[in-house]
Amino acid sequence: KTIPIAIEKLFIAQQCNTLQYALICSGAYRPQLQRFLKEDYIYLQYEMHTTLDIKASCTIQSIKDVFSNGFLLLEGKNGQECRKHSKNVSSSY
Repeated sequence: KTIPIAIEKLFIAQQCNTLQYALICSGAYRPQLQRFLKEDYIYLQYEMHTTLDIKASCTIQSIKDVFSNGFLLLEGKNGQECRKHSKNVSSSY
């Protein structure tokens, strides 16, 4: 009795994956842009050297300024400032 239900759920999941793949391959899919604002909190992302490394660190920083070229002025909890490109950060929410 439970096997037909499981097969039906697998079929539904396969159909959803097929539709999602068709949407992405058609070119109609547009990923959501991430907008960073002043006073937002972000995680820093680092280049992974192996697949065992984690991409985001546990360092949370505040955005002090957003530049038009994609760079962000970040401030750590110790008050140090640094500039990082927005492709190297991820949202904390």
